Amino acid sequence: MNYHFGADPWVVRWPDAPLYAKAPAGAAPIAYTAGWSFEGGSRLWLSRGRFQWDRSAVASGGLEDPSMLISRLTYHGLDGLSGELFGHLDSPWGVFLKGNIGLGRFDKGHMNDEDWGLPPNLS
Repeated sequence: MNYHFGADPWVVRWPDAPLYAKAPAGAAPIAYTAGWSFEGGSRLWLSRGRFQWDRSAVASGGLEDPSMLISRLTYHGLDGLSGELFGHLDSPWGVFLKGNIGLGRFDKGHMNDEDWGLPPNLS
């Protein structure tokens, strides 16, 4: 939406505008080399998650019964932020260069450790 302060909002002012934009007469030309092309961009992700890990009372290697727990770790409120830059360069000889780089982190989060039926020296 475009609004011009001091203009009458009920007067239509665009019927005389050209259908296609015209480049300014004094603009420098865009550099272009035949056969070469470049494509690039960026991405941003925001996320929120929860993770739970249960430890069964049955020794490892056997058939574990998930209803017999001795420990549970729960991570919640995991707010994540990550970003990426990417690019692709093509040459006239069929050779290309492609790459990306990114970073991410978790800003927040809490862990809840629950233990049941463990001897006092292990909990």
